[in-house]
Amino acid sequence: MTRTQRVGGWALLAYGALSVGATALIGVAVSLGLEDGDDPADGLRFFRDHGDVYVLSGITLFFMAVSLAVAVLGLDDVLADRANRLARRSVTTSGLFASAFLAVAGIFQISAPGPVLRIAEFGEADGRAAYLVIQLAGTQVALAGGLFTVGIWVVGMCVLGGRQRLIPLPLAWLGVIPGFRVVAGLFGPLLDNLSSVVWVVYMLAVVGTSVWFLLAGGWLVVRSRTARSEVAAS
Repeated sequence: MTRTQRVGGWALLAYGALSVGATALIGVAVSLGLEDGDDPADGLRFFRDHGDVYVLSGITLFFMAVSLAVAVLGLDDVLADRANRLARRSVTTSGLFASAFLAVAGIFQISAPGPVLRIAEFGEADGRAAYLVIQLAGTQVALAGGLFTVGIWVVGMCVLGGRQRLIPLPLAWLGVIPGFRVVAGLFGPLLDNLSSVVWVVYMLAVVGTSVWFLLAGGWLVVRSRTARSEVAAS
């Protein structure tokens, strides 16, 4: 079990680092001219000029999905000590759903530029329509769904782990930040008058979630090493 938790800790660190990289790639895309990803003309132009950046972003998302799946199973071992079985399984399932969403989003981005540009050869309007399909299914559904369920998993982990003292309380309280992403995802569409405020809160939650993964990964790696040393000493 200690080895599983150690691997889970490294997976948490990997997810945190990859999520920072994914955020940085968004900044790179904006600096290269992708001002509005929902604009099909803008998106199609970006595919022609910098499709490799879009593919790299998809690869990052895919590896985020893989590392998240490993992290979820590693932290499931932590909850297995004392957490309610049904609650633990529900939280773990939400994390695996998040991993699946992110994997689908990554595959969409990896495979999109080539086929979309090929379709655009038959007509600009067709290319823009194909881009919108990728944007809606890959970004607005799969990616948004993945980030939303990641927030649910983190909040669930913090609630169960914090109540049973299975994770440090400061780390559990830090789970409030990813919780803002869940609230923004649920109620953001109903708050049109506060859309700018919701966006700021959402972006702060994105950064806070990356920080949570890095801190949680560091704690779990140290915890597993300490437990291994104690076992060796005995």
